[in-house]
Amino acid sequence: AEGSISINILLMQLKADTAGLTVFRSQLTDTTTFGAALCAAQAEGIDLFNFNPEELAYDIMDYDTFLPTSTDVERHHRYGKWKRAVERSMGWVVRKPSRQITDETYKLLSSIPAALFVMSTFAMIIHSAARK
Repeated sequence: AEGSISINILLMQLKADTAGLTVFRSQLTDTTTFGAALCAAQAEGIDLFNFNPEELAYDIMDYDTFLPTSTDVERHHRYGKWKRAVERSMGWVVRKPSRQITDETYKLLSSIPAALFVMSTFAMIIHSAARK
């Protein structure tokens, strides 16, 4: 896990419990900033890294490990409660019936951009004539 939200220990543990998987959090929580720094260095001709797949050293990196503490039964029970809560929240918003636009209203609304263009052009002509 990475990003600013991964700083929160409770959320990392909740993620592990919800997924039922081990979550590894890097000590470098903001990889976006690190990537931007690498790109800036590369643009200035500073080579901070050489990608060599044979020399990858994942074992020397420090990770925080979050193990799931809930059982499969607890996880499925919580998932069922979440689904029921989502179902209960459906239908709260009542949409207003949409108003049909008549031909007359459509013609009136469609003439607005042309009218604004003509009026602003006329105003610019008057303004430029007054400045001479």
